[in-house]
Amino acid sequence: MRGVVGTALTWAVGWSAIGVALQVVRLLTSTDAIVWPDVIRKQLFPAWQYGFFYGAVLGGAFAGLVVLTARATNRLNDTSVAKVGASGAIVAGALHAWVVGGIVLDPYMLTFISLGVGFASSTLLLAQRSERLSEATLLRRMTEGTPDSRLSVTSRQPAVASLNRDPL
Repeated sequence: MRGVVGTALTWAVGWSAIGVALQVVRLLTSTDAIVWPDVIRKQLFPAWQYGFFYGAVLGGAFAGLVVLTARATNRLNDTSVAKVGASGAIVAGALHAWVVGGIVLDPYMLTFISLGVGFASSTLLLAQRSERLSEATLLRRMTEGTPDSRLSVTSRQPAVASLNRDPL
């Protein structure tokens, strides 16, 4: 559950940053006069809100899908980046289709799918990196004899069957 919430919040922050950045680029390339207090209140804040909402929903749905489908593999290093990217594309495309009211191949659909693939793949790659660093730290502590709360006192083996039950 902690991984699902963390993924949802991470995606929410990322999507909101992209939404605000796209809005700023659109504003700076327009020929209209910019009144920043109005722009912030009427355009940038709603862009942040929509991006945060969509990112949180997509991140939570993606993490839930990964939890449901990744039960067969207990290790993140065994998970394919292509499969996770496809899951991100499916979740992002499904949310866009639900919001629009049907499957419409418009630039927004392609943007949603591309961002879904990018966020999903980067989420998995970061999680795999974190797992490798965690395993390396645990192995170093075991060989140095440094006490670690995750090691049992008698066998110097991990105290739980798998340290990586939660794939996120």
